[in-house]
Amino acid sequence: MKKVTMMILTIIIFLFNSCSIENDCKIQTVDDAVFDNESTNIVLTYPTVNNIKQIEYLIENGILDLPNVKFIGIFNSFEKYNFQDSQKYISDNNISFIKLYKIEDKLNREQLFEENESTPEFNKIFNNSDGILFFGGDDLQPIIYKSKTNLLTSIYDWDRHYYELSFLFHLLGGYQDTTFIPLLKKNPEYIINGFCLGMQTMNVATGGDMYQDIPSEIYNIQFVEDLLKLDKDKQHRNYWKQIYSEREVDWIHFHRIKFSQEKLFVKDISFNPLVLSAHHQCIKTLGKELEIFASSIDGKIPEAIYHTKYKNVFSVQFHPEQNVLYSYEDKFKFTPKDTVELSCREILEKDESYKFHLNYWKYFEKIVNDIK
Repeated sequence: MKKVTMMILTIIIFLFNSCSIENDCKIQTVDDAVFDNESTNIVLTYPTVNNIKQIEYLIENGILDLPNVKFIGIFNSFEKYNFQDSQKYISDNNISFIKLYKIEDKLNREQLFEENESTPEFNKIFNNSDGILFFGGDDLQPIIYKSKTNLLTSIYDWDRHYYELSFLFHLLGGYQDTTFIPLLKKNPEYIINGFCLGMQTMNVATGGDMYQDIPSEIYNIQFVEDLLKLDKDKQHRNYWKQIYSEREVDWIHFHRIKFSQEKLFVKDISFNPLVLSAHHQCIKTLGKELEIFASSIDGKIPEAIYHTKYKNVFSVQFHPEQNVLYSYEDKFKFTPKDTVELSCREILEKDESYKFHLNYWKYFEKIVNDIK
């Protein structure tokens, strides 16, 4: 009898917990969303567990001081990533400053640069938020910017790109339709910041195009071994990874960049900081109303862009958001010849580039906290 009672009790507890988990992990649509009008709201595109962890780390370690900010993770339900994992991470860790919402419209490439099924959701998100972050990822579809597809181009998630490209076009407009009225015309102070793919997406969404492979198209190099003979500042990801195992070398790669003007988060153009880089594509032709203000040391690769009309719109090709930059705990081997593992923070501090990364986020913090 006791065994039966215990079994029934176990089933009841299981069902109760299952219901609690289901409720905690249920993701609302944007149509159902209730935004926090008492806070500053910053949207996160592609709110994977890893990207949520990046934001969480920046805030918990005082790199970003945003006491009145809520983050809204928004994604298209057709994206390949399982965002229930993100919701579970938020629930399991009692993260109160991030909520997830989804858009359920399925876009195709003929609809991206015009009003479409997602336009009402884009308007609602924009009207109820103060800024947006676009994160890194895989290569964009060259057919979108009217180019043939290079054999080295790697496309993983078509629907993610459709959603983010269309969203950025709605926000900024582009050469695809110069009569389109961008959302930022209603709120020119709105903040848009992108990293790596985020910068590339901003460029293509506004009518620009891309080099699909830096080594072969810009440096005329076909083989990894030949590329590794070049100066590190001409390598834009850790190509040692393609010929050595994970035990022998990690993914981190640093190179220097240079700035052409003091703008946004840059106060000293005489200093060429080290940045974390992990890409093989870059901007070729700029999109509408975008300008370059940082490049690789040889001037061939755009590293930072800004919008000439909207002062809080900028993107970078490198990765200031990665939490490994700010930690002593994570140690890496950058090449197979390294005999000692080092943290990214140690390397940046020794080079005096650590302050540059802190200044990046202090600038972002300032423009967010300046929102009235």
